[in-house]
Amino acid sequence: MTKQLDLVVLVLIVFFATAVSLFFRPPFLIVTILFSGLPSAYIIFRNSSLFKRAATTALVFGCIWAPAFDYFAVFNHAWNGTIHTGLLFPVLFNFVPLDIIMVYSIHIFLTAAFFDYFIAGDTSKSELLSPVRVACAGLILIGILLFLSKAAPSLITVQYGYLAAGLAVVIPALVILFTRPRLFLPAIKTVPFFFFLYLFYDLTSFALTVNEFNGTYLGMLTVVGLRFPVEELVFWMILNSAVVTVYYSYFLRNDTAVATPAIETI
Repeated sequence: MTKQLDLVVLVLIVFFATAVSLFFRPPFLIVTILFSGLPSAYIIFRNSSLFKRAATTALVFGCIWAPAFDYFAVFNHAWNGTIHTGLLFPVLFNFVPLDIIMVYSIHIFLTAAFFDYFIAGDTSKSELLSPVRVACAGLILIGILLFLSKAAPSLITVQYGYLAAGLAVVIPALVILFTRPRLFLPAIKTVPFFFFLYLFYDLTSFALTVNEFNGTYLGMLTVVGLRFPVEELVFWMILNSAVVTVYYSYFLRNDTAVATPAIETI
């Protein structure tokens, strides 16, 4: 089976996930499993050697760094989604619901697996760098955010919460690209598929009233009667997969260049 056909299968899974979610209206975590968990399972089925790499990336960035981003964003009213997630698990340490941590981890798992399978080529001979320092830095950031939110909330309070959270994630990735420009093209190649996936994922979530946007934004967009911020389009739908790929490539893969692409059409 060619990689092009594999990509068609993933597209069909997105359509399937949309139909099932709108019909059964499951909790947000289940919606995420349908949209990103099923494609992840398919990729791992096609190449099981990618599991460890994707799982490590999901653990470091999905369980530590992404929740820190979410905590800052929700603290500044970027969105109110955690209220309407249909929680299956409790909130941990008054921080971020475990459901949301799992949601981020599933998305990041898929991003890493997709990158390795479709774009980076054969990764079986390359080893990941130790994730300990990256994980510890994320834990320190979480501690700082929790402390400041209680002791000096004004220091982490901004008007445009989504914009600030998005820039805080994107700007370091741009700095990395300045020092490692060869990472740019491989990262950008992830965007078309993930834009397609996140567009359907978001519109489905909005239709299920999972996410609400009641903060201050650069502007609002309306698609099929559903409203969402410009920041959601830019930072989540368009840039998210590329940014995650840059961090994955730089901090865990230590790529200064990427192997011959496994599929030239992406």
